[in-house]
Amino acid sequence: MINNKIKILNKNEILKIKKKLDETFENRKCYDLSQNTIDNIDGYKDYTKAAVLCLLMTNGLDGAIKIVLTKRSENLRYHKGQISFPGGKLDLKDKGDLKKCAYREAQEEIGLEKNKTIYLGKLNKYATGSGFLIQPIVALLEDAQKFIINRQEVTSILHFPINYLLSDRSFTKVYTNKDKNKYYLNIYWKRNKIWGATAKILLDLINLLKNKV
Repeated sequence: MINNKIKILNKNEILKIKKKLDETFENRKCYDLSQNTIDNIDGYKDYTKAAVLCLLMTNGLDGAIKIVLTKRSENLRYHKGQISFPGGKLDLKDKGDLKKCAYREAQEEIGLEKNKTIYLGKLNKYATGSGFLIQPIVALLEDAQKFIINRQEVTSILHFPINYLLSDRSFTKVYTNKDKNKYYLNIYWKRNKIWGATAKILLDLINLLKNKV
């Protein structure tokens, strides 16, 4: 961390992120977003498996990290109009490989060229109230790329500055019960509302990066 900002300036910092992701990843664990608890994935066998790509970008010599988010089309069946990571449900063509799923979905949605990325690792899984078990895949865009939007699935691409989350005031908890032990997160940025699974993944990712970069 430099000047209280999270940056990636060299290969050593990339290796630190890879190591931290490897150390913290537990394949059998997931975070239940509806209960705000950490559980074993065996209790979520009926959930639809899915993967998202947490694609980091750096801004030249400055090294400040941005992450690629998409605004989903209103025509989609699930999570229409929401801001999310590129991603989707596991397909037969993925042959059970969630990493492959995340890259495939990113290619279909925003035209990502996989050969321009560096694979960094995985966050633990997330179980959503809508019945999805999501595997976040973390990667770094190594070379500049012009994205191509698939208008059937995505209406726009956002380059979200991850340092925005360093302030506790950047997100709020919305409690869903009287005991205030169940909640979801809201992040407001440039008139955009980022909430639910996407907000939780962003917060967990920033906490991991704070400890390693």
